[in-house]
Amino acid sequence: MKHNVMKIPVFVHRKLLEFGNNDFVAACTRQFKAEDVNCGELLKFGIRIPDAGIAVGLQGVFEPVASAGRFSKRNCRNTTVIHKSEPKVPRELEGVATDWHGGHHPFTYTRDCYRRSTIYAKHIKIAAQIIRVELDRVVVAFRVGETLNCTMPNIQDRLLAGLNLLQENVGTCNIELAITDMSQYQHLLRANWRIFPP
Repeated sequence: MKHNVMKIPVFVHRKLLEFGNNDFVAACTRQFKAEDVNCGELLKFGIRIPDAGIAVGLQGVFEPVASAGRFSKRNCRNTTVIHKSEPKVPRELEGVATDWHGGHHPFTYTRDCYRRSTIYAKHIKIAAQIIRVELDRVVVAFRVGETLNCTMPNIQDRLLAGLNLLQENVGTCNIELAITDMSQYQHLLRANWRIFPP
């Protein structure tokens, strides 16, 4: 898989300008080899191939696993943030002391510590759907289950989190209007070659 997206890509900014204030989602498409799909490549995306074979419209939903990357880990586990840029504050801590007889004595003490806050897991899921089947290729559309809008607070952070969920679990990322059906994501396909080399 590719590395995380550290800032919102230029092509996503262009699409945001086109969308205006309409609702959108982090979404993308990816091609798989038909032989890999038959071997169970799509099982991790929640898509089970029936005995009849690969077909357009097969769907699945999955929650990103924590081992996929840091954004996936934050999505499924609570995260503690230590605010080291802020001054330390006094905090009362508890401890247990053991004397030479083996007895245990609880005690409390005060210590200056950095402030901490907890970011709770959102458990956002990603939907997957087969949208095209060719002789040796299968195209699958992916869509993050959080609808976004440019007027939301912290939209940059939330969009970056959605893009990185796709990047870590699928290997590519993009955005699409929330009202667009997943079967119409075929125009999101991007070629893996360039007309002129760098």
